[in-house]
Amino acid sequence: MTASVCSTTTCIGKETPYHSSMVTALYTFDGYPNDWTGSGTGILFGSGIPGYANPPYVGLEAISLSSVSSQYVQISNVNLAQQSCTIEVWLYITTGSLTSDYGIFGQCDSNNKCICISLRNGRFIVSFDSMNTNTTLAGSSIMLVNTWIHLAVVYDATLYQQQIYVNGIIDIVSNGIVAPYQGSTTGVVTTIGRTISSAYGTTYFNG
Repeated sequence: MTASVCSTTTCIGKETPYHSSMVTALYTFDGYPNDWTGSGTGILFGSGIPGYANPPYVGLEAISLSSVSSQYVQISNVNLAQQSCTIEVWLYITTGSLTSDYGIFGQCDSNNKCICISLRNGRFIVSFDSMNTNTTLAGSSIMLVNTWIHLAVVYDATLYQQQIYVNGIIDIVSNGIVAPYQGSTTGVVTTIGRTISSAYGTTYFNG
């Protein structure tokens, strides 16, 4: 995950006024759940302990999560509210069916205001308000199972715009104004492999 450092200078592609960005958390899951930068921890949850698969797409290992066993990782809080941010992940989907909802990344405060990034019906989904409104962004491409996929979700707080990239290629860009995530700093829970939404409840990743 990265948080942008803004300036008055417009940089790449005239899309944003970002001057630079910094990595605020990096979870490699190379056999352990903690943040590679040393600033955060990861706690494993679920029925049975999530294992590690080998080989991954990058690095040494990759964490393996079971949706049936409700497995996920709770990580140290990263403040994503009211600012630009980028969330990236390598995914290997092993579920037999893509017709359900599979949680990828979630952050919820004590008022159940949540960021949700999930895979639903084979498409990546992004919402900043627990999927309560029609501002939820749905990707255009259907993902494949049993193959490595790189997902990047970008929010531009200057353009009020969400973007989904799949394997480095833009998949969908939001229309109109999308307000930034409005979560508070009270009771924040941030998870990898689990999302909580009003429409779909609690869902877990499988892969």
